[in-house]
This record gives sequence, structure tokens and C-alpha cells, in this order.
Amino acid sequence: MMSNKANPTVIGAFVLGAIGLVIVGLVIFGSGKLFKKTEVHVLYFKGSVKGLTLGSPVSFRGVPIGQVSAIRMIINSETLDIDIPVLVDIDPTRFQVCCDEQGQLINRVKDPDKTVNNLIKKGLRGKLAVQSLVTGQLMVDLDFYPGTPVNLVSTDSRYHEIPTIPSQMQAFLEKLQNIPIDKIAQKVSDVLDSIDDFVRTPELKGSVVALDQALKDVQHLTKNLDERIGKLFGNANATMSDARKFINNLDDEVKPLSSEIHQIGTVAQDTLQQADKVMVDLQGLVGENSDVRIEALQMLREITDAMRSIKVLVQYLETHPESLLRGKSESGGQP
Repeated sequence: MMSNKANPTVIGAFVLGAIGLVIVGLVIFGSGKLFKKTEVHVLYFKGSVKGLTLGSPVSFRGVPIGQVSAIRMIINSETLDIDIPVLVDIDPTRFQVCCDEQGQLINRVKDPDKTVNNLIKKGLRGKLAVQSLVTGQLMVDLDFYPGTPVNLVSTDSRYHEIPTIPSQMQAFLEKLQNIPIDKIAQKVSDVLDSIDDFVRTPELKGSVVALDQALKDVQHLTKNLDERIGKLFGNANATMSDARKFINNLDDEVKPLSSEIHQIGTVAQDTLQQADKVMVDLQGLVGENSDVRIEALQMLREITDAMRSIKVLVQYLETHPESLLRGKSESGGQP
């Protein structure tokens, strides 16, 4: 029985189909990276890069521009210092340059090396940043940090080096390591010993006792002061009550007195008028040079002066009746 002969056409079609599937898979799953031209740069890190893996993103101010393509380790045989070079693939199409002669954006940088050098002079630096707090994965973050030193390590001319700076966590750990913990602990111990010695001194105990006694004295003084103030306010209230009663009584006394004073003033006015009338009648009855007339006129003048004084006094008392009780003030009117 003879075996069937294989068909070359079928075999060729199968091989071509497999090759096509491989190419399509590379294009789809590789996002076209096999056909994309990238620029390779290197960054050197001193500290740990735990959490940074192949394919970790590279971003510039949060914009994805590439990914990590290799992580290596270089040991200096003399100093035993360890440097960790990280190769990153940068997609130049992520950058656009403004502008050409027509004012349009240019999709590619004409001289990448020169552009990177200018950016480094402006402060371009790379550092590790946390990509995810949950997984602890890291990424390479590029940004401008003017004023920071340019520390170049690479001697490999194949890759353009981008200087790095410590991450925030690395900078914190470096500052923490530079803190003289031993000296600080010794100073704290010395301070605690000094406090303990001070607390145990007899002078402090005496001061505490004296302070306690002083507080008791202050409390006693405050209590006495409260009692005296209470009595003082009571006396003041009683005094105010007596003063109000006195003023009311004074008002009751002054009102009738004012009425009597007014009557006296009326009588004095009538007396003055009668005296003037008597003087006129007397001038008609008695001779001008008689002794009787002279004496009578003299007496009437005295009576008139007295009545005028009484009138002035009455007028003053009508406007200032309180002067009967406390006397005339120095600035008051004439009584």
C-alpha cells in the first residue's frame, strides 16, 4: 500500500499564513514598536531602584514619552561603588517643535543630541517617582530642576546621558542619615539627668512648700476680700437709700419754705411801695428843713434799704432754696 504524496501548495500556504499571523501579532501586541524609531538615553541612579522594571514608563511632566528598556549594574573595582544605569527608549514623535517657516509645528527634532544638551543646561533632570502606591512600582520622571548639579557618570558614547537627582524619599533618607542621632540622644540623656538632679534638690522642695503656703494665703485673702466687698456694697446701698430719703425730706421741706419766701418777698415789695408813699405825703405836710422831716426821711431810707436787701435775699432764695441748708456757694449770686 503506497502512502499519499504531500501537496507542496498546501504546505507553502500554511507557512505563509503562520508568518502573516506572527507579523500581525507583533504589530498588534507590540503597538508598532518594531517599526518605530526610538532614541536611547541612559540615566545613572545611586540608590535602590526596587519597583523599576523593564517596560516601566518614562514621562516628562506627566506626559508618557517612552519606557525603560534595560536595567544594569556597574561595580567600581577600586572603590566598590555601585552605579545602576537605566536605559530608556524615548519616542521622538512625542515632541513637536514650533515652528517652521510657514508657522507649522514640526513633528521631529532635527538634532536630538543638541536639543538634549540644551535642555540639560536649562535644568533637565531625571528621578525615580512612584507609579503606584498599591504595587510600589516606580517610573522615570523627567522635569526641569534649575540650579541642581549636573552629575555625569557614563563613559559609553553610544548613549546620551541625562543627569539624575535623588527622589524625594532618597533625599529624605540621606538627610535622616546625616542627623547625628547619637549626639542628640546623649544631649537628651544629659538634659533628663539635669532635670532629675534639680527635682531632687532640697531648695526645690522648699520652694514647692513655700508656693503651696503662698497659694493658701492668697485663697484666704481672696475670701476675706470677698466678704469685705460684700459688706462695702451693703453699706453703700444703705447710704444710697438714706441719701434718697434725705433728698425726699429736703424736697418736702424746701417746697413750703419756698412758698413762705415768696410771701415774704411780696410783703417786702408792698412795704417798699408804702414807704415811698409815706415819703411823698411827708414832704407835703412838713417843711423842707424841719427836724421831723429829716429824721422821718432818714428812717424811711433805712427801712427802704432794709426792704431792698430783704427783696434781694428773697429773690436769691427763690432760685437757690438749697442754700438754706448748705450755705451760699462761693460762685453763687448775691443773696
